[in-house]
Amino acid sequence: MLKAMQLHSKISADRWCVTQEDLKTLREDVCRAIEERRMHKTDMDNFNKADRECGPSIYTVNEQFIKPVTWNAGGMSWALMLHPGGLLCDLFVTHAWQEGIFEFIDKVLQSWPGDARHAWCCMLANPQNLDISSLISTPRTSPFAIALKSATCVLAVPNNKASIYTRLWCSYEVFLAIEFDKIILTATKPRTRNKLVASGQLIPVILVSATAGVVLLATPLATVRAVVDSVAWYTFMIAVIASLSLDNFFVRRCINHFGVCAASFQMTQFNTESFFDHGEGYPNVFRLAPWILAVMFFIASEIDRIELQTVLEEAKQLRFGYNGIANSECAREADEEKIRREIADKVD
Repeated sequence: MLKAMQLHSKISADRWCVTQEDLKTLREDVCRAIEERRMHKTDMDNFNKADRECGPSIYTVNEQFIKPVTWNAGGMSWALMLHPGGLLCDLFVTHAWQEGIFEFIDKVLQSWPGDARHAWCCMLANPQNLDISSLISTPRTSPFAIALKSATCVLAVPNNKASIYTRLWCSYEVFLAIEFDKIILTATKPRTRNKLVASGQLIPVILVSATAGVVLLATPLATVRAVVDSVAWYTFMIAVIASLSLDNFFVRRCINHFGVCAASFQMTQFNTESFFDHGEGYPNVFRLAPWILAVMFFIASEIDRIELQTVLEEAKQLRFGYNGIANSECAREADEEKIRREIADKVD
């Protein structure tokens, strides 16, 4: 343990960082530990062992995985275990340890700024097996503050348990970020999932509408075809206007579905003569292409709606349960006293 403390004394706190690849590997390692039954449920964390979206909480991962692995490696932090020479911090990650490890890693990787290389995250930066009370005895000169000052931006990771700002250290970190004039970003869920959700909802609509269009095309009654075709056309036009102007998520969802339905229906309204140019044999793309683009427009609009809703949900999570910094809590009474003393004349 002495060597571990010496290593952390030698390497500046703003170099206790990990990379994106390190986080991806950690995710795989935790999955393997769960599968091999090296991690188990607790009274405080009854996580689903089959769940790969949320996973065990950071508290559980720290106790059952990070601490044992780093202990066997010599007692240093996870970051310095992987990179003994350290990596200079340009991204500071603030979170409250209540979230699942997979949720945390996925959000950080999704929201990782393009120009950032190395991230400082307390659970991986600080030596979890050592007594670091002396390192954080003065908040302004703690590893948190040193790393944050070096970072270009701060990434706040919300969770569905409570606002991270109900934890005093998280509030203090954002206080410092504002004082140091840092960019503050909010982490969000992976967007690939949003695209899959939108596609999963709209593809059946496209298939059913196109099938209905083919069936109608075979109908011998021209009047019926004309009426249905007109309804589909006006439904499409109304859907386009409404999708661009309304903010209600439920209404936008319905409109996007109606728009895809109408556009998919219209795509099928061709007979052989109208589909091919007379005598040339080339597809009449000038009639078909707009409806293909229309389908793509409403799919994109639905993806945009889901992504915006996700962002607003993350913002809501940052506020959930937060009643001002005066009510934020700290695990160590001594830390709380020192933090409050420092910010007393700077916050309401």
